[in-house]
Amino acid sequence: MHEPYDIDIVDGLLASALRSVLDAEQRESADPPYVAETLATQLLTCKHNVGPDGYDGSIHLIAGFRLAVSLCCRVFADPLRSDSNAVRRDVDRSIRWLHNRGG
Repeated sequence: MHEPYDIDIVDGLLASALRSVLDAEQRESADPPYVAETLATQLLTCKHNVGPDGYDGSIHLIAGFRLAVSLCCRVFADPLRSDSNAVRRDVDRSIRWLHNRGG
């Protein structure tokens, strides 16, 4: 069995991909291996991504997981080059899913 990827490496790869589509600076500081998690939370909880009932933790958690799976598939396919347009589509797809569920 192969050794799993080191969490700090995975966090760095995912954070780099997310930074490429982030329209603003990171709002909260975070230390590895929590940078990607903080950036994803920032993207999924922007004012325009909150439904009329506010935040629903379970829906946002699922959207975050869906985004993480999409990004992992994309980043691990080519770890040294992530296409920012494709990452933006992954983020947008997760946000659309979130909106369709009322989040």
